[in-house]
Amino acid sequence: MAYPLAISQAYAQEDIVKALQDSVLTASTEEEKVDLLNSIAVSSFEYDLNLSHSAAEEAKALCQEIAYHKGVAHANRWLGKIFNTRGKTPESLASFMEALRAYEELEDSVQLADIYKNLANVYSNNG
Repeated sequence: MAYPLAISQAYAQEDIVKALQDSVLTASTEEEKVDLLNSIAVSSFEYDLNLSHSAAEEAKALCQEIAYHKGVAHANRWLGKIFNTRGKTPESLASFMEALRAYEELEDSVQLADIYKNLANVYSNNG
């Protein structure tokens, strides 16, 4: 009976997202707010793609205002995943490439590996 387990996990995820949303309102720095928005994008991805998308877009916009490169890299990575899930290949590739450039500047080899994997998945799924 995996179905009841899936429902309880979805509700648990919603509780996590609600707590993150509450934390955004009391964030002490803009960087913390961005990190929380990116966490909302990650945590809501499986059950509310619209919420995930809006949180990632808000994080990206705020990052550009405050020049928070790590935050914009994460936001672009999730935007790439969201666009890919929605079948928007050009937007997905553009977001992943923006994330790739940012992670290269940050010299973050772990995130670079993840981005290369994401890019490979997009190309593999689209011939």
